[in-house]
Amino acid sequence: MILQLNNEALAQKLKLKKLEPCYILGSHETILLQEARQLIWSIAQQAGFQTRHVVDLSVALDWDQLRYQYNTHDLFSERQFIELNCPQLPNESVGQELYDFMTAYQSNASFNRIMVLSFDQFKPNSAQPGWFKQMSQVNTVMFLLSPTQHTFPQWIKQRMHKYGLSLTQEAVIYLVKGTEGNLNAAIQSIEKLTLIYGRVNKQLSIEDLRGILEDEAQFAIFTLNESILQSDDVRTIRILSHFAISNIAPSLVLGCILRLLRCLAALYYRPAQQSLASLFKEHNIWPKHQAAFQRSISIVQQDDLYRLFNDAHQIDRYIKGLEKGSVWENLQKFCVQLSRYFR
Repeated sequence: MILQLNNEALAQKLKLKKLEPCYILGSHETILLQEARQLIWSIAQQAGFQTRHVVDLSVALDWDQLRYQYNTHDLFSERQFIELNCPQLPNESVGQELYDFMTAYQSNASFNRIMVLSFDQFKPNSAQPGWFKQMSQVNTVMFLLSPTQHTFPQWIKQRMHKYGLSLTQEAVIYLVKGTEGNLNAAIQSIEKLTLIYGRVNKQLSIEDLRGILEDEAQFAIFTLNESILQSDDVRTIRILSHFAISNIAPSLVLGCILRLLRCLAALYYRPAQQSLASLFKEHNIWPKHQAAFQRSISIVQQDDLYRLFNDAHQIDRYIKGLEKGSVWENLQKFCVQLSRYFR
């Protein structure tokens, strides 16, 4: 079965139960998997586990060697904590090897070993290969939920509290808007605030955040996307000019803008039977931006999308030095053109 829970619920679950020989995790947020694995490892250390092995399943493996190494039972062996990390669900052949390996491991479970198998970029409602269906029928796969648009502000508050800091409600809204649900951007911003303010007995205001975060590349790029969606060309050009003089990587900027373009294309080419609401959810388009996207699909044409993607490809060639051209000037033109479809 697939059990959906957030990391806080996982922490409570681990506190209430003794350590198990095997945990299977999945999420489409890499940071949530990293934190969950670290949490289980920390608890295992308290129980006397000292050796941590990490196996990357994205590379070719010697499965026979892996079976010998981790399925050999020895009463006097060192207590082992083993992580098997998959960047995505493996294909059928590798997945079957993995299923056979896990079956053998669990049939020879030992108090001296803990196995944590994790799947990145995993969505519980998507089509799943046969081997995974078999695995989930006999095991509990814990799917780690990302904060929703509704719970994201509370998630930020809890995260700040964890570091001994608090925010005014206005500052929370500012951080939510700036990161648009991107956990990595939010966590990086919170960690920077922690480094600067430490555990102070103070509620941070929006002014405290602005002075520190507005020069952050990742944070500021989300404000660029918002200015494009609002068709605020003056603000868009000002932000891009700031990026240019701040030596922010143009590839990072282009990648973030392309997300808007891909969302626009997905909405334009949506199947007739698929609702806009489901697509908004699938592509993590926040409610405050949905009206802009709805307007855009009534304006944009197929030829427009071809031209925009070709322009983006051309800018990418400028960035890589494959052709001569002004990167920032063309990025400005591209952003202004794109913003016209959201008016």
